[in-house]
Amino acid sequence: MRITFHSILLFVFLTVSTIGQQISFEKEILNIYVQDSVCSLDGKYFFRNNSEKLNKFSIYYPIAINGRQDYPNSIIVEDNNYNEIPFVKDKKGVRFYVTISADTILPIIIEYTQNVSNNSFEYILESTQSWGKLLESAVIKLHIPKELCLIKTSFNYNRVKKQKDKLVYIIEKENFLPDKNLKINWRNK
Repeated sequence: MRITFHSILLFVFLTVSTIGQQISFEKEILNIYVQDSVCSLDGKYFFRNNSEKLNKFSIYYPIAINGRQDYPNSIIVEDNNYNEIPFVKDKKGVRFYVTISADTILPIIIEYTQNVSNNSFEYILESTQSWGKLLESAVIKLHIPKELCLIKTSFNYNRVKKQKDKLVYIIEKENFLPDKNLKINWRNK
């Protein structure tokens, strides 16, 4: 059976729909590190239990895997105290379970490293729509070493920070419901 991005999106939508508005995806903070043919991502994702009781939730995290991006070499899912959260891999992402106290926000950290080709990287943002509400905020930092040059992003960046060995392109969004994925391209200088 072939699993497509749209079937994953539908699965996420159905999963979220079945638990109603008990859980919401509030915001995300991402760092994407480009190193020629490898990209690493570390993300912090904030989930809210909107109910008045402790609940366990299933969360599916899709990862762009295609002819230009291999399945990640490594994946880590942790809570805010850096305790590992067990997850199950499938062809296009991972599923994990979190328990969140009543009316509480739980930060989850997800990190992965992925081989890429054609000097490009894609990060799935479209799946945010399956949550049925805007993200309060999203901050995406693209870390590009000085020997590389960022040539294209699917979202405009707000500012650039110069650091000793790299440039950091910062994309900041509020009340964000993306209708496309983040795609970036770079080249050697």
